[in-house]
Amino acid sequence: MEHLPRRARHDVLPDHLGELTVHIELTWAEYVRLQRAAGFRLTGRWLATGPEFVRIH
Repeated sequence: MEHLPRRARHDVLPDHLGELTVHIELTWAEYVRLQRAAGFRLTGRWLATGPEFVRIH
């Protein structure tokens, strides 16, 4: 994962509900922790926008 940026920064980022969050700056590890806490898990695939998640049922 050396090619990944240390921090993910987005001025406007849609969340999983389609709402917008303005200006966040997180490390990928922080982002993954937040997604897991929100009920998502990693699929193991990497998309252009970052890691892919699926909702845990």
